[in-house]
Amino acid sequence: MKTSSLSRFILIAGVVVSGLVSAPVHAADEIEFQRVDKLDKIWLKDGFAFKGYDVLLVNKLTTEGIEPKDEKEADRLKLLERGYADDMARGLERFGGFPKGTSKESEVPADKKKLVLDTKLLDFSRGSSAARFGLGFGAGMPYIKIRGTFHEGDASKPLAIFEMDEKGDWFGGGYSSNESLQEKASSELGKDLGRFIEKVANGEKIKWKKAKKD
Repeated sequence: MKTSSLSRFILIAGVVVSGLVSAPVHAADEIEFQRVDKLDKIWLKDGFAFKGYDVLLVNKLTTEGIEPKDEKEADRLKLLERGYADDMARGLERFGGFPKGTSKESEVPADKKKLVLDTKLLDFSRGSSAARFGLGFGAGMPYIKIRGTFHEGDASKPLAIFEMDEKGDWFGGGYSSNESLQEKASSELGKDLGRFIEKVANGEKIKWKKAKKD
């Protein structure tokens, strides 16, 4: 290779390597999760405290990849999807201290600062009445696991990410019907998440724990 060609090759290679090094790293690669009561995983961007927002917009629950085991579970999943966004918005408005919580984009004034919550369902089970009655000790209880991301309109720029994984009496009494348990799920999530948000916003001391690895 001639000297001029070699020089051009080195210059191009240097530019490529420099571009790779300086390229922004996706937030997920930088995140170190912690754990608190009721939240299995939580990450907050430095300085973020859920404050200064006029409206919280809760988008529809994403259930892509969830495959119900039977028709009953499919019905329960639809029940959860139908009520999730409204219940979560109400719960976070009441317990999280947001001035307004809504699941409708049309209810967000253009001149108001909004915070957005996107949620994905990671795992779901409608539970089993037979197992609850026959085996007891928490057997057959409904189960839900979600992952939520807070942002200001661009999901690629998260401000907070959390996972909640709950089951058993979190849904209600062991002798409640499966349907009533699923109806209460998103309300309970909103209450638990809202109480955590309120603590962060008020600057209260949080008992952080190390998150368990998957």
